[in-house]
Amino acid sequence: MMESEARLEIEELVEKLTPEDRKLLRDMSESELIQLHIGYGMWLRNQFRRGELPRLFKFCFARVRSEDRSFDAISTVAIREIWLHIRATR
Repeated sequence: MMESEARLEIEELVEKLTPEDRKLLRDMSESELIQLHIGYGMWLRNQFRRGELPRLFKFCFARVRSEDRSFDAISTVAIREIWLHIRATR
């Protein structure tokens, strides 16, 4: 159930992206996602810190090893999940 709830928040985030940004993200390779760390990743981290996107936060939090948990690591997982969603919904 948590995954489907996180998916709803991912879908909401994708809807907010411009078509150009969706295409840019879709066309990126997984190794290029690090380029999003400063801009989009920072925005996600700020959302998580404010308690926004709680389902996505919990979903991504659970996928980071406890010794590596940080807002940086959690936002990295979130970016990858958003990227996977966009690529799956071509």
